[in-house]
Amino acid sequence: MRMRGDLSLGILCLVAALAARPFAVTASHGESTQRIADALSLQLTGAKVVSVFILSWTGSYHVSDSELKKNASVVVQRKCGSNCSNYMRAVTKHLSNARSVPCQDGQEDVLIETDNGVSLTYSYSGRLIRVDGDCYLNSVGVQRIIQTPEFLFQ
Repeated sequence: MRMRGDLSLGILCLVAALAARPFAVTASHGESTQRIADALSLQLTGAKVVSVFILSWTGSYHVSDSELKKNASVVVQRKCGSNCSNYMRAVTKHLSNARSVPCQDGQEDVLIETDNGVSLTYSYSGRLIRVDGDCYLNSVGVQRIIQTPEFLFQ
């Protein structure tokens, strides 16, 4: 992924922005992505249904979550009992292995939502993760997780 502008300046701006407000899914600023993934996992314990929307477009585009849902090429809805945290373990691990980066719009391709309000938007081949307005980068796309038989039929 090619990021525009000076990465150092972008990280500095991100740190300044984060210092001004705490993470929505965490108790305080500066926590590791592992702690963010742990907080997300706690939120997932109350979910009973996970919906995955996959968009297969090419070119340069920017879509909202509602547009991604409307135009999704593949939609998978999975009932995961009374605890979606176990079902989503590979997804939260993917987040815990990411690093914080400045958000960048465009190329949205995967949306994961739960019935209790958890929402993860992925872009740039599933490598950029947006959680509550904050972004994280994993060098591996989330599609390697969500398109496996283990994820779909677990």
